[in-house]
Formats: sequence, structure tokens, C-alpha cells
Amino acid sequence: MCPCHGSQYNNEGTVIKGPAHMSLELANVDVEDDRVVFGPWTGTDFRTGDAPWWS
Repeated sequence: MCPCHGSQYNNEGTVIKGPAHMSLELANVDVEDDRVVFGPWTGTDFRTGDAPWWS
């Protein structure tokens, strides 16, 4: 749940209750040398099968 505007999302980041009208952006996550490293999502959005809206 977004503390700012009250939108709600499921465990995959898909919006289930607005006011948000788009799902959360995805990111790649890796662990390197005991550190969490985030990178851009380069594949299709597995929730929709479409290209990511944030690209």
C-alpha cells in the first residue's frame, strides 16, 4: 500500500486499487560480494507480456 496516495498493489506489483493506474516498475536484483545490486529491467513485463511502460 502506498502511504502517500493509498494505492494498493499485489505481491507482484500489479495495481489492484487506485488512484494509481499503472503497476510498479520492475528491476533486476543480484547479489555481488554480499551486496544487493539493482539494475534496469530489460525483458518484457511478465505481468502483461508487453514491453515495460517505463522504458
